[in-house]
Amino acid sequence: MNFIRKTFAVYFVLLLVTLCLNAQTASPQTQRADVSITLNEQFFDALLETIFKNFKPVDFSIAKNESKKVKFENAAYRKDDKCNEVIRLEREVNGVRTAVRFRDGRVLAPLAFSGSYDVPLFGCADFTGWAETNVELNFDAGKQALLARVKVVNINLNGVSGLGSGMLARLMQSSIDKKINPTEIFNVEKLSFLFPLESMGGNLRLRATEMRPEILPGELKVKIFYELGKE
Repeated sequence: MNFIRKTFAVYFVLLLVTLCLNAQTASPQTQRADVSITLNEQFFDALLETIFKNFKPVDFSIAKNESKKVKFENAAYRKDDKCNEVIRLEREVNGVRTAVRFRDGRVLAPLAFSGSYDVPLFGCADFTGWAETNVELNFDAGKQALLARVKVVNINLNGVSGLGSGMLARLMQSSIDKKINPTEIFNVEKLSFLFPLESMGGNLRLRATEMRPEILPGELKVKIFYELGKE
């Protein structure tokens, strides 16, 4: 996730050079302005492709569930000591690719995965599938940051069915809550800048104060509000 945040930061700096500030007078010494950043689906596709090709796999440990009612119908079980009990994100499984999509005012993130789980009394079940997830974005005024939370909506298993899918959805959500949620996308402190204007008697301060996400068809627009002044 640090890689994603750093990539966003670089992307923002490049955009800042070309975007116009819509300034309004706040006081004789201070101006207010905003900048809009647009991140489209193609950007996230390229970002995910880079992550899967160049970085270690992302996996989630799934906690032990001792319930004897848990089972996977039609699953092939094996009896050995090599059941890792993890869900590993994959770039693609059976035509479904891990991606970020912007549809109908929502952020949708299908997650392709593979994994294994040690089912009590049955043995280790290997599985693949994909998770339907929603990503909720909100600006936390207390943390002064734009945060993302991933919510697992449904699990689709390939070749197996039964009680396992509901159990995996709960375990995956619990693991995501512990490992990822919430994820900081932008922080106002890191988006604030000083431009040296010593020859003009000081520095120009751009202090970010708030962020407002807007989900559009095929893209995410983030409006960042600034206070401009002298320091």
